[in-house]
Amino acid sequence: MVGAVLTNLANLYVGDGNLDKAEPLFQRANAILQGSLGPEHPRTALSLSGLATVYFISGQLSKAEPLYLRAIAILGRQADPANPNLVMALTNLGGLYTEARRFAEAEALYQDLVLVLEETFGPDSPAVADALNYQGLLYYYMSRYEKAEPIYLRALEIWANTLGPDDLNVALAHHNLALMYSAVGKVKEAEASFLRSAAINEHALGPMDPGLVLGLEEFAFHLRGLGRETEAIELEARAAAIREGAAE
Repeated sequence: MVGAVLTNLANLYVGDGNLDKAEPLFQRANAILQGSLGPEHPRTALSLSGLATVYFISGQLSKAEPLYLRAIAILGRQADPANPNLVMALTNLGGLYTEARRFAEAEALYQDLVLVLEETFGPDSPAVADALNYQGLLYYYMSRYEKAEPIYLRALEIWANTLGPDDLNVALAHHNLALMYSAVGKVKEAEASFLRSAAINEHALGPMDPGLVLGLEEFAFHLRGLGRETEAIELEARAAAIREGAAE
């Protein structure tokens, strides 16, 4: 089906960061799917959600929100409340609310999502950890670190137990913990988490993967705040080398 193919291609462009190419494909896919399957079909919802994500990433929140809400309404009428496409749309909407500083709406959304996923998959599912991670990020952005920490730690424990201690999701959890610990002045805990995240990422991705750059730069920022200038410069130089290598 042409509409589904266009949606898949548009998603690939989003993954590559090519939003200018993704947007018209999602728009065309949506027009085709609405005409062939109807405005309430789940595949139509996927094209709407994809287009919403393009607008969200590009900062056009007022355009993204109604599309997410419409997609969620369509997908929510399906039998499975933990449908992965519905969960993704809800997660992205929560991110939109967070970005717009509509914290109460984001908090309620994530709390409900965690409950649904716990009831569907059990409290120790990686899907639950995914939602917890976003909930933790919300509290981090709100500077409610006392609420963020136990949520991050629970997500870390679930991912480590179910996916293994060297999974990239575990690295993500350590990275988020490191930023939080740095913000509250827990220097030793922050450094341990930065180092653990970097070790997992380097082992999984290789020493010159662009996925290492952000962690290196944020660790350097943390060290510079402690007056450890030489170490910070070394990390920044390594990050710059990785960027240059990726650009060649």
